[in-house]
Amino acid sequence: LDCASFEFIIIDDCSTIPAENTLRSISANNLKIIRHSCNKRQGAARNTGIRNAKGDYIAFVDSDDIVLPGISHALNIAASAQPDIVVCQYIKHSNIVDESVCGFNYCDDLVVSGKTFCEQYLNTSVHFCICPYIFNNSFLQKTYFPFTESVFMEDGDWVARHLFYAKKIYISNSII
Repeated sequence: LDCASFEFIIIDDCSTIPAENTLRSISANNLKIIRHSCNKRQGAARNTGIRNAKGDYIAFVDSDDIVLPGISHALNIAASAQPDIVVCQYIKHSNIVDESVCGFNYCDDLVVSGKTFCEQYLNTSVHFCICPYIFNNSFLQKTYFPFTESVFMEDGDWVARHLFYAKKIYISNSII
């Protein structure tokens, strides 16, 4: 994974230890830190990130997420197939359950429309947390529904809306 070709946008949602202090030792031209003046919650942080993103694809990584090597394959898919959304698998970490792979489990990768995706998969194995999805930035700008701000679990309805409006969804076995 060549990190030099990526843009890293860190949204510091008014944490007690500013992100700049934690990331001070990293000197990279592709790192941008934006600090909110007050805590606005995840939705506002995600909206700020989208507004400032210049890259072709956007993946959301929260402070408690771990990015796995499978993201390289998923990003290569995004670059070559140019879908609106890449849907991947992810490992669910929880104090309640053992770590488990969540998402779709296909032998081969699959391309479907958003309509087909919603009709066939919404009642089965769709996860509405943001972590297993990579979004085409142009698609987000055209269909932009901002995240609901100042609420918990803001990503569920946002993900569902974008899945519905996507013309091309690439379902990957990559675990990101």
